[in-house]
Amino acid sequence: MNITKADVIAVLRRSNPNGKEQSIQLYAQSFLEYVEAVFNVEANGTVCAHPRTGQPIENPFCKVKAAAMSSMGKMLKQLDTDPLWKWLEVQNAPALEEGEEQ
Repeated sequence: MNITKADVIAVLRRSNPNGKEQSIQLYAQSFLEYVEAVFNVEANGTVCAHPRTGQPIENPFCKVKAAAMSSMGKMLKQLDTDPLWKWLEVQNAPALEEGEEQ
């Protein structure tokens, strides 16, 4: 799935015509970090091999995901984000139809 920051910002601007630009930009960045982290954790698990030693470690993207969720949660009162999440489902639909995991 290829989601760009410009795409996310466009969806947020449409659903938040009076939204503060700073809030839209921050939410968009956190949203992209969250999506990337979710896909990484789903692909590699919550425990993965250390790239140098091969020892099991907590997937660093678990912390990225938690931080992004926290950041997005703080902005929920400022922005209508439902259209963005619905848009993400539509963007992800072709992968699901092909039988790929989210």
